[in-house]
Amino acid sequence: MARKHFKTYEAVSSAYPQGEGFKAVIALKRRDSAEQPTIHQVASQRVYDLAAEADAAANAALNKVVEVDEHGGLIWED
Repeated sequence: MARKHFKTYEAVSSAYPQGEGFKAVIALKRRDSAEQPTIHQVASQRVYDLAAEADAAANAALNKVVEVDEHGGLIWED
């Protein structure tokens, strides 16, 4: 799990259980709000056998996020 801070958001990468496997996700939460986090799936529809594999994919994806727009959309590096 990795954490990254942006101007008004905080993001956390993680593995999320999906059936008998795991999805790579980035949870995004506005810092000044009590709202629930928004979950962004990474690696499209891939399901990993191991949580560690999904977590590694989510960490790699989070490293490519450069900012979050005003609507909570992830802005990726070119």
